Amino acid sequence: MVDRAAGHFHSAGRSLAADPRGRTNISTIFLKWLGLGAGITTELDAATFPEYDASLRQSMLEESTRFVSGLVAKRALSRTS
Repeated sequence: MVDRAAGHFHSAGRSLAADPRGRTNISTIFLKWLGLGAGITTELDAATFPEYDASLRQSMLEESTRFVSGLVAKRALSRTS
C-alpha cells in the first residue's frame, strides 16, 4: 500500500515537473517556504545601508525567484529526460 502511494506521488511530481505551470507553482511554494512569498520585507537602517531601497529589494527578490526557478527547472529536466 505504501509503495503504491509513493509511486502515485512520484508520478504526480513528474507530471508537475513536465509542465511549465507546474514548475512555476513549485517555485512559488519554495519561495513561500523560504519566507519570500510576500517579497523581501526586511528594513535596514538607511544611514548604514544607503543603497538599500525598494529597487534593490525588488532586484533581490527577482534574483531569488530566478535562482529557485532555475533549480526547479534543472531538477525537473534531469528527472524527465
